[in-house]
Amino acid sequence: MQRMSRWTLLLVLAGTGGAATLTAQSAATAPKLSAKTPAECTKGASDWRNTQLQPLVAALRAAPAEQRNDALATYNATYPLVLKESVRAAKECATAFSWETIATSQLADLVTLYAFTSDSVSRKRATARAVAARDLPPRGHANALLLALREEISDAGSHFGIIDGAERAMVAIDALPDSLDDIKISAHQTMMGRYEYLDVAEGLRDHAARILTLSRRAGATAAARTPAAVKAREMVMASAYHSLARAAADMLHPDSALAILDRGEAELGATAKESFADFRARYALIGTRAATIQGEWWINSADSSAVRMDDGKVHLVEFTAHWCVPCKNSYPGVKGLGERFANAPFEGTMVTSLYGYLGDRKNLTPEQEIAADRDYFGREHALPFRIAINTPPKQQPGTPFRQPKPDTDYRVGGIPQIIIIDRHGIIRQIITGWDHGNSTRLATLIDALVADAPH
Repeated sequence: MQRMSRWTLLLVLAGTGGAATLTAQSAATAPKLSAKTPAECTKGASDWRNTQLQPLVAALRAAPAEQRNDALATYNATYPLVLKESVRAAKECATAFSWETIATSQLADLVTLYAFTSDSVSRKRATARAVAARDLPPRGHANALLLALREEISDAGSHFGIIDGAERAMVAIDALPDSLDDIKISAHQTMMGRYEYLDVAEGLRDHAARILTLSRRAGATAAARTPAAVKAREMVMASAYHSLARAAADMLHPDSALAILDRGEAELGATAKESFADFRARYALIGTRAATIQGEWWINSADSSAVRMDDGKVHLVEFTAHWCVPCKNSYPGVKGLGERFANAPFEGTMVTSLYGYLGDRKNLTPEQEIAADRDYFGREHALPFRIAINTPPKQQPGTPFRQPKPDTDYRVGGIPQIIIIDRHGIIRQIITGWDHGNSTRLATLIDALVADAPH
């Protein structure tokens, strides 16, 4: 799992400005679900939800360009109503079952139902009973351990480091027989995805490496040699190689990261080459001249200004957004770097975009959102750097989404993306996310770059 693209989210949210002039469709009442098993409850509620939303999705896809924003706004307004009603129906259905008395063979399905209804207390109790059960077959026990791992991740929330409880569950899963390697791979993928989101390079590296080892072993079996199985395994391995490379790059070893991708392409061929293209394009910027940062609006600077990167200073540039939780994790460390190098030839610049909303405030005009950004970045987080704000270029129907020029210049995909530029205006490092070790690593790098006076 790779970090969410800021532009994927922007596309989902685009057009909500029309929601203010629309009345959300009234969601129909979900029928009473008559189910004999927890799985039937979950399926019934999910199927009803999908049935309600499919016409809206079809209308959105078929809408001409001039009506697309209205269709998207209708979908966005209706979706939470449908979701709420489907959850209500599932909760009512769930009362027919008890985590204390249900057959152990159905506990995993009951956990899924509790997750659908957001009943975290019952979900935890059902998971604990499944792990403790002694009458489950090996695969059932393995799935119970996988549930426990996911429970630990859920409890950890946005824990900024190694998730100890989940790692303990992972040790138990790794001790299972080789015949359960598919569950081991799934568990390591879950851990890798979580560390991708949390920007924990050490955890990312370890689980990606384990996925590669297990996938190679799984590939040696006859059942894994069908074309479909080979393709699926290659995609899993390509994702692991990508995460392994990201971990190396985030530890400020971009050459090692690119060497990892080379090994991945040698092993996996075209599957890897295609998935690595964006990463390679981004890290090809290292050693090249950094582009000037333009902004339509600025916080802590005059509007319509620009920041040149060849002015004899070391520059830290961070691409961020108000909705980005990992970005928030970076702010204390980045502010600390600003304080440490306050009297040095060093400058920080942050870059963001307009999204049409901020927190609970929706359908904001550009002027309203800029004022909200000033409050969010300037007061709430007290960021001392200049912050550029840009409007994404207008989208033509049927064409790929286009980024503002600074994002294109720096090949921004996931955020936070941080670029370190030396006093000669040359890009020296690029990292995605904010690992807990970044403060020390970047301070050491900036120290060295500050000492390298421009000629």
